[in-house]
Amino acid sequence: MIGRLNPWLFAVVPICCLSAQAEAAPQGRSVATGSHIRVICHFDNAKIAQQALRTAQKAWTVAAGLFGVNDAALSEPAVIHLFRRAEEYQAAESRLANGRFQHNFAFSSRGSRAAYVAIQPPCTDRTLAAVGLPALTLRQIAHETAHLASFDAPADGRPRAQWISEGAASFVAELTMADLFDTPVAESVPFTATDMHRAQDLLSRGELPQVRRILEDDDGSLRFYERYAVQWLFFRFLMTDARGEWDSSAANPVLSPQATPTAAATRLMNWAPVDTDALDEAFKQYVGSRAPQWREQSRSLAVRGDTWAQIAFADTDAVAWRVKPAGAVSYRISGTLEFLPNSARQMELLLGRDRRGHVVVSFRAEGGVAIQRYRTADRKTTMLAVSGEGDIRLAQRVSFDVIVAPGNLRILIDGKPCLTVNPGDAAMAGQWGVGATAGSAGLWRHVRLRSED
Repeated sequence: MIGRLNPWLFAVVPICCLSAQAEAAPQGRSVATGSHIRVICHFDNAKIAQQALRTAQKAWTVAAGLFGVNDAALSEPAVIHLFRRAEEYQAAESRLANGRFQHNFAFSSRGSRAAYVAIQPPCTDRTLAAVGLPALTLRQIAHETAHLASFDAPADGRPRAQWISEGAASFVAELTMADLFDTPVAESVPFTATDMHRAQDLLSRGELPQVRRILEDDDGSLRFYERYAVQWLFFRFLMTDARGEWDSSAANPVLSPQATPTAAATRLMNWAPVDTDALDEAFKQYVGSRAPQWREQSRSLAVRGDTWAQIAFADTDAVAWRVKPAGAVSYRISGTLEFLPNSARQMELLLGRDRRGHVVVSFRAEGGVAIQRYRTADRKTTMLAVSGEGDIRLAQRVSFDVIVAPGNLRILIDGKPCLTVNPGDAAMAGQWGVGATAGSAGLWRHVRLRSED
């Protein structure tokens, strides 16, 4: 996911602003340059270069304030290399990092003062033209921009702890995406909500690292995504007040009394002793009190107001569950769906999840609707019903209604009956969610659940 090379300790100064402009680029590339960041797209797409630059500039504004960067002293912009294909990124990574970040698809190098990012999830040129850079790529750009800013921060000769470096970068990415997508509550964003779940799972199993271990970067027992989740949440815990909000309007936000639940943040940044036992208990309470609304089983879903953009990787289905179950015996889920012109064309509404499995309503561009039952025990899917009815076309918006009642599941497309089936013994009041089969992409809009009991 994300990586970095050789970061150093940072200080805090007020935030600065940036400007942007386009410039000439070698044939086959697009370049966009701001006051402190230059984006080099290793493909010809000026619109994407500008979108990447806008994201990086927002991230720089936050990161420069956190890291104490003296913008006036910078002579050249830092660089973000954006690659269209994974193999192009991996070739650059191999030259610079010897394979350390081959599967991260984003990393930063102090030596070149540059970041290297691949577009994720992979998507067709037509999908890229329709929706711009996927949210996962925008988040990575913001994360790596934070690392670039840290390279320009004042250093006192001591290596920066991993929890500070990665926790700060993830925090900067969170704030940048909240600004871009107007979703300030991390619990409502699938990416950050899922990281909250990871930390809560560790807490429930008694495996959440003690603060002393976090400070010592002793996280060897954590898996890849768990490590990033813990580092982000610990840094976020220190930077936010008791409500979990960050006062970015403060002249010196990290040091603002309104911005930290304790004075520990300042002391930790300066490697001063702290009461880790008291901080440990406070951090556990903080993790346990989060109320994430989503849990991504596999990426990637981006929520922007009433629009949910879901893009699956080429070899894995994208699946995201709402944490709160449907809860009713009879209910209706309605909304609209627009298929994006990606390599595959099947989007799914997922119903009635419990330990036994769930029901899958599959919408197929140019192919109608199917209803299937997935069983957890044997990981097999059984077809319950299929219909070619329903005019579902590529790049056109259609409305859907999925109506659940005891012994009855009905599908309407654009208000017209499409398919009816008895779901059997499926517990339809369980969790629900959305999915995209491998290589598929689409836009869910105005999705609403309402009880009909």
